[in-house]
Amino acid sequence: PGCLAYLLDEHILKFAKRDALKDVLEALRVDEGAKAAFDKERKRLKKLFEAKCLETRDGARMFSQVIMTPATFVADLVERRCIKDTMVTPTPSVVGDDTRPRHSNLSQLDAKGAFTTGQRKDEASGNTGVDFEEFVVCLGLCGHIKYEEVEEMSLAQRAEGMICNYLGEK
Repeated sequence: PGCLAYLLDEHILKFAKRDALKDVLEALRVDEGAKAAFDKERKRLKKLFEAKCLETRDGARMFSQVIMTPATFVADLVERRCIKDTMVTPTPSVVGDDTRPRHSNLSQLDAKGAFTTGQRKDEASGNTGVDFEEFVVCLGLCGHIKYEEVEEMSLAQRAEGMICNYLGEK
């Protein structure tokens, strides 16, 4: 029994979600709609990113870059109420449209997984945190996770939805 538990915990489950997120990460980096959504809000996101990093004192300047630690990333998402599990019933634009409730979920564990996947290895921020560009990618990954059960949403719409959640607009 111990061997099976070890095999599952250390070699199978540990990488299950992260491997799927790697594919999303690659798609996110080339998706023009997602890039446009990030570019549109880049200044506002950067201002909030730097303020949060410097506010918590976790955002040490490494090689003249401000970085955010995993704990700060998750705490920031919790504070902004981006991390939650909810059911949403859409309002139909046309009578007869599908209005079944949709599940939206982003947990702290999901956010940590997105953080780990979004990090570029061999960068100045290393494995201890993310710089602003990595942070934006992490937000996009969180958007994918949060809205993955809404099949009608494109990757760009998921990223834009997460940006709106993060900024407190929706």
